[in-house]
Amino acid sequence: MGLRNPASLGKGAGHRQLICPAISGYRGINQLLLVVLGVLECYQRIYLASSSLVHTFLGSAHPPPHSFPADDASAPLNDSDQWLGYRLQSNIQMKDMRSLSFYVQLVSISLFLLASFLTTSGILTHEPLHIPLRITAPHLSERDNSDGILALKTWATQAGTKLNSRYGGQAEVDPAKSLGAKASLHTRQVANLRLINAFSDAIYAAPVSIGTPPQSFHMIMDTGSGDLWIADTACSTDQGCPSSAKKFDPLKSESYVNESRAFNVQYGSGKAQGTLAKESVSVGGLTVLNQKIGVCDSVENILKPGLDISGIMGLAWSGIASSPSTPAWESLFLQDALSEPVISFALSRLGRGHTESTAPGGTMTIGGTNKRHFDGEIQYIPLSKNQSYWLVPLESITVGGAVVDIGTPNIAIDTGTSLIGGPDEDLKTIFSVVPGAILMQNGSFKGYWSVPCNQPLIISVQFGNISYPLSPLDTNLGKIDTKGRCLTSFFTISKSKSGGTIPEWIFGAAFLKNVYSVFRASPPSIGFAQLSSTFVGEKTAAPSLISQHPIRKHSLKQASKGARRPTSQGSSNMSTCPPPIGLVVILGATHFLAWAFFNLQSMFIAFPR
Repeated sequence: MGLRNPASLGKGAGHRQLICPAISGYRGINQLLLVVLGVLECYQRIYLASSSLVHTFLGSAHPPPHSFPADDASAPLNDSDQWLGYRLQSNIQMKDMRSLSFYVQLVSISLFLLASFLTTSGILTHEPLHIPLRITAPHLSERDNSDGILALKTWATQAGTKLNSRYGGQAEVDPAKSLGAKASLHTRQVANLRLINAFSDAIYAAPVSIGTPPQSFHMIMDTGSGDLWIADTACSTDQGCPSSAKKFDPLKSESYVNESRAFNVQYGSGKAQGTLAKESVSVGGLTVLNQKIGVCDSVENILKPGLDISGIMGLAWSGIASSPSTPAWESLFLQDALSEPVISFALSRLGRGHTESTAPGGTMTIGGTNKRHFDGEIQYIPLSKNQSYWLVPLESITVGGAVVDIGTPNIAIDTGTSLIGGPDEDLKTIFSVVPGAILMQNGSFKGYWSVPCNQPLIISVQFGNISYPLSPLDTNLGKIDTKGRCLTSFFTISKSKSGGTIPEWIFGAAFLKNVYSVFRASPPSIGFAQLSSTFVGEKTAAPSLISQHPIRKHSLKQASKGARRPTSQGSSNMSTCPPPIGLVVILGATHFLAWAFFNLQSMFIAFPR
């Protein structure tokens, strides 16, 4: 990997591209100075040892005189005079060595102080990149659960089959029952329909530039996959690339390198095929050279008409990537230009009054966090198992004020999924305590759980000993009939045919819109915090955890007293930030003054005779 010529990146981007060479240069100079200091230190010690031996030998044979020789410079020198001259010469040479050592150390400490200041001030290292996200769907409408049953059926069919096929077994889809919508089994698909309120927060996209000169696209930010692929100009409408999707033209890029290898990523019944290539990829002005990407001329059941979506940027680990390469997000961190190896998200839900095809979707931050979007501390949870999906253990799930006993399953946190999916047995246990809850067995809503619309669905999930309430705006998708039943965002995933390699539980946007989420590469972990009250987006107060129905003793236990709500209290797993500039300067200056005092004293005070 390398860094591009900053001249081609626009204002501000070039500064970022010079950061890595600056850091490398500083480190190289400092390492060289340390080597020089080491050599000088060794030479001083050898010289002092040899001087001590000579002093001992000459001193025992010829004791030093109590006074200098006579003023007659032509007088012959005896052994005592020679011994004294040797001592004086040794003192002079030692002072020269100490002087040289002093200046070398002075330069080294000055570089340290300068680098510390520049680092903490965000000049030498990368400031976090705050990238605006957008919610993308054709003709977004405002939140109003009173209408749109037909559209909800179509969307629910597609969203459910996408989730089930991506993480579970092969889904069974009846096109006739899906109201003419061609079912896609790809988790990241966006339905080509008029989305209503609660389920319109389906896809979160961000701008990505590819090639030289850069060609800009909107791509889905997906923590549930590891590949980066883009539709190219060879992909026509008949090959699955709608005219609304902007396409990449390799012929217009000077940095395009064809790897002459096939690229193929499968998403259930959806897939993307093309050629593996090396290209320059830029996100938020930070560019990675020679990044392997898929340039696709055939895309099936993924890109939809009316949506300006050109591909997917996978943000999961390389263990689940189809191409044998380092994912782009890892490449950004390997450049060592970012202050923290993290990607963080604040996902907003669609507010009232939005009727355009796109709407603000929140913020993705690379290399840090956006402190304006969360309150309190970030609680980090180490990843479970190997680094493939972003998996963390769920401590508990609370329904109506009591913890439902489903064990501590591993949860895949997926920004590219809309729903919350889990095993059939676990979901039956959860909804057994919700009056009137029904698992939909047939039709477009097969696999979903539904509840009476007047039944409050009070649910919280606990990670790292902190409980995060889920807003009813995200757990209740809207009416499904005229009898007062509403669809929930909980979907049953059939057992995977691949055994234990696929997560059993998936938390998508229905969960992520309720927390500030941080995906940290080193140490591998996921962090959650409470969204700030000032975060742009429709907010609701956290629901109180109260029980409104009898509790079954065999499936429930009392809510853990140790569980905490997200607050501003400190956390044992706090995020690490650079120290304040003033502290670095004070500590560095104190160290320098103490060191200089002792070295200056030894420089200008001669050795005793």
